[in-house]
Amino acid sequence: MSRLTFPKKFRITKRPLYLACYSRGRRYFTPHFILFVLPQDLGHWRLGIAVSKKIGSAVKRNRLKRLIKEFFRLHQNEINLSADIVVVPKKTKDLDKLDLHKVEHELAAVINIIEKKHNP
Repeated sequence: MSRLTFPKKFRITKRPLYLACYSRGRRYFTPHFILFVLPQDLGHWRLGIAVSKKIGSAVKRNRLKRLIKEFFRLHQNEINLSADIVVVPKKTKDLDKLDLHKVEHELAAVINIIEKKHNP
């Protein structure tokens, strides 16, 4: 059984990497999220999460970040991408009702599409 930690090598930690994803990355849309995906040569994916203050209070923003991180932590061995991924939640009315199941449903579908496009 593998460990399901979320190591630092899977995180985008520098602002220039976020800006590169925004400017040169491809955008994928789901009902609640926008994913910016920029291929890179590291051999694994990295995740960045950007939650604007427009979304709501710090409690709401942190909950969204935890849900997104949990999806990527649980599925880290199933994602076969060599890309930087920045996930940005959209400001929608039902963000408060999001749970891990709904996040998994949305993100798993779009990750499968991204994998097919980047790994033909």
